[in-house]
Amino acid sequence: TQHDVQEFNTKLIEVLQSKTMKSPLKGKFESLLEGKVIKKIQCTDIKFESSQIETFLDIQLHVKGCKDLETSFEKFCQKEVMEGDNKFNTEKFGLQNAAIETWFKELPPILQLNLIRYVYDPHTFSMVKINERFEFPEKIDLRKFMIEPEENKKYEYTLHSVLVHSGDGHAGHYHVFIKPMTKDGNNDKWYKFNDEVVTLSSKNQAVDDSFGGRSNSGWCPPFPLDKSSDSRTSISNAYFLVYINNSMIEEMLKPSVDLSISSELSTRFMNEEIETVKRQQESKDPNLYCDIYVMRNNHLLKHTGLYLPDNPNSLEYYKIKKTEKLKGLLLMISDKHRISPENIELYSTTLSMNSHIRIDQKISTTELIIGDVLKSMPHPIFFVTEQTHQEMYTQPSVLVVLKYFDPHEIRIRCLGEMRIYEKDSENDIFNRAKKIIQLSQDTELNLYEECGPCAKQIFVEDFSKSAPENGSIFIFSQSRPDMVDDQTPTIHSYIDYLASRVVMIFIPRPKKLSRTSLTDKNGTVLLPPETIYTDNIRLEFSKNMKPQTMLTQLAKSLNVNPKHIAFFKDERTSSRIHSLEQLEEAMYYPECCIFFQVMDFDVALLETNFCFEISFCSVDLAVSDMGLFLIQPNCYISELLSFVENRFIKFPIDEKNKLNYKIPEKDYHIQLVGIDQNRITNFYLDHLSVRDISYHELLRVDVLPKSVPKYFVQSTNSQSVTYKEILIKFCHISSNRELFGIPFYLKIDRSSTGKQVRQAVVERLRGTEYEKEDWNMFLFVLGRLTQFNEDNFIDDDFLHLSEIRLMHPTLAGAKQKSAGIHLG
Repeated sequence: TQHDVQEFNTKLIEVLQSKTMKSPLKGKFESLLEGKVIKKIQCTDIKFESSQIETFLDIQLHVKGCKDLETSFEKFCQKEVMEGDNKFNTEKFGLQNAAIETWFKELPPILQLNLIRYVYDPHTFSMVKINERFEFPEKIDLRKFMIEPEENKKYEYTLHSVLVHSGDGHAGHYHVFIKPMTKDGNNDKWYKFNDEVVTLSSKNQAVDDSFGGRSNSGWCPPFPLDKSSDSRTSISNAYFLVYINNSMIEEMLKPSVDLSISSELSTRFMNEEIETVKRQQESKDPNLYCDIYVMRNNHLLKHTGLYLPDNPNSLEYYKIKKTEKLKGLLLMISDKHRISPENIELYSTTLSMNSHIRIDQKISTTELIIGDVLKSMPHPIFFVTEQTHQEMYTQPSVLVVLKYFDPHEIRIRCLGEMRIYEKDSENDIFNRAKKIIQLSQDTELNLYEECGPCAKQIFVEDFSKSAPENGSIFIFSQSRPDMVDDQTPTIHSYIDYLASRVVMIFIPRPKKLSRTSLTDKNGTVLLPPETIYTDNIRLEFSKNMKPQTMLTQLAKSLNVNPKHIAFFKDERTSSRIHSLEQLEEAMYYPECCIFFQVMDFDVALLETNFCFEISFCSVDLAVSDMGLFLIQPNCYISELLSFVENRFIKFPIDEKNKLNYKIPEKDYHIQLVGIDQNRITNFYLDHLSVRDISYHELLRVDVLPKSVPKYFVQSTNSQSVTYKEILIKFCHISSNRELFGIPFYLKIDRSSTGKQVRQAVVERLRGTEYEKEDWNMFLFVLGRLTQFNEDNFIDDDFLHLSEIRLMHPTLAGAKQKSAGIHLG
């Protein structure tokens, strides 16, 4: 997700704070970056004063109408008069004329300044960037902006970095100028950091050219804006500034001492740097490199069933040049496992008749080029085994893979690799197998060779004649297993089962829903709540099994009617699988996941009706889940709302169906809205059909007092929105910009000010769980958050506004998740 740099900076600091909560660095970021402002309110006609202290990590300063940084600080701290319609509301004396002053109480060692260069333009209905000239000095003294400056404390700051944005309100690029301190103590050189490129810069490039406005050197449009001048408006200008207090600049910028960095971190940084250089070399020409996967004996020991483990994700991975010799691959394996390259044997792999990986021939020389070897292999998978130097050269051998059919656990487990030498007799091989399986020497074993999805028995006297080859897979099983009844599958029947096995994991959709079926215009039948299933159900089937048989087995495990089970591709209602034939596609894979939900009606009704999940929102913004509604396609929104009102509000069937939330006794109406990711996305009018409802939304029925309008686009109703009014949507966001909680909307007069909008929101949230929460208002236009200006009239900023977002700066973590029901 792309972030504005100020949003990214806030998010980064929050993550660093959370990561260092249990370390010695706890509270370090607050001590470096956190400052405090105090807002003093004084009534002019009565003796009443109030003050409020707020903390900040960065300061947002206006660019528009300010020639330089000092002017912007003065505007930040200027006195604001509250009178007329904008009077200050005191708890004891009511509305009063007042004045508000903002002062700095504490300034941090590192001062972060966000220059507000983006504003909403009501004429173009978009965010525009302010490119006018805004000067900032290399040094600044902020003493005069402190409410109570300390005599012995310095408030002088020096510019350390300038983050520049090049572009407009829709796209652009960031780069930064930084003035670090070198090892010799000098702090007079600027460096430009542009992605991975770092170059020496000058003070003019870093500071003067970043002021914006008319410039001959900055990034400008390809045409002159003023024909009378060769100068053009630069769209490359400063957006974020960092100043450091002079008294701490040497402490902040001193070079790190090697002893202060732990050896573990130093090693990690060094390895990361080596990996970075390696990736850069690989990315320059990816065709020079190839991916190699290595299978070892430990991979075999973890494997069960037929064939060999050929999933690349379960094997060792190496990236190496195609022109490298196999000797280089052996050295990489040797370094990883700390074994001598001389003791490593390398085998190529091939495909068996049924297209599964099989160990092939031993590679006798390591002087071959990797790229040439891979041309003769179907997959870049090698098998590696470790042998002593003496074993490798004494006599020829064949490398085979052993497996054992366990009649008690009813599975085939891999015993790993085994070498068969020329001198080995049949009894030697069987005795070594018994030792690996941990069976007594008098146990009788049968031997089979795995040939694709079947097993061919090999008798002891014929073993030497069978001439085993490299990669042969042999399966041992007991001739007369103890404690096994006649119902236990044989090795042949079990292999047949494995060859056609399909594992299907059925995942229940998580929501608990009562079922409601709307059958006609006059009445409905309310069905009892469903049984809740929370655990995944894992079942095994045969590929030859028909989907209906699979459905029957699932219904039997759930103890429900198979006609009541609906299948879905994911958790959304709109992803329903409409026919069992679609499940046959999933049965081609060895393992797959399917979502299911047990309905209280025959799922065949879903083919001729609409199905929606609907919640209920009371006056105090409390949400209750009313369940799943099965609605006929000829039903209108007005009929759906009438049913909800009669069945759940006026005349509930019983107490368990009554919604225990605040509902006006009279003079109210109900409205159907669409919710997506905790935002209101649609208002559904009464005359619309249910066919007009979007399947990607969750539906919510709002109970509203008459003072809140029901949203009709064309209506003569006195409660509808007129041309003198505007309907504004509101939603809640946490400090990390995540949507949560219950969205709502308000009818606002177009002549209202921002302060009156805030007061209307306060009244709407009165009596709700958000009443005592601190929140700030932000405009959300074209995907961007901008600061809410309470001085402007609605027509200035809100005419084409999509919504206002209420940011709760202290609401995060577990509390954020519990703030209302998550919708979307």
